[in-house]
Amino acid sequence: VFALLLKEEIPEEWIFEPVPQHGVNHYIILTHDRQRGWVTPKEGGQISCRPLIATMSIPPQYESGAVFELRR
Repeated sequence: VFALLLKEEIPEEWIFEPVPQHGVNHYIILTHDRQRGWVTPKEGGQISCRPLIATMSIPPQYESGAVFELRR
């Protein structure tokens, strides 16, 4: 998946990383450098791209707005 962030000239390539600790078919969606990810807002609005908040546990637990369930 590719998308333009702000007014950057080069489209961002997204990484869909499975997070099975959150359930079957659950993913975090990261920038190509894995520095930022998609996060849904609490109330409506657009998805933002920012550093993800996660616990220091192994495996890490991500905030609920950063984990997406993808189905066919």
